[in-house]
Amino acid sequence: MAEITENTKKILEVILNLKEGQVMSYRDVGALAGLPNGARQVSRILHSMSKKYETAMVACSAF
Repeated sequence: MAEITENTKKILEVILNLKEGQVMSYRDVGALAGLPNGARQVSRILHSMSKKYETAMVACSAF
């Protein structure tokens, strides 16, 4: 299994700190993670994790 990179950790930290109902563009997530041109990277991370963690995300959003 591939190791999670530092950039991925930064992006996930920003996403996990969003408040319920808060909306943010991929560009803004990347910028807050310290990656001013990171929109594509945000997109790739979310796409690659969507199937793996879909069940966990639904379960977490139920609380």
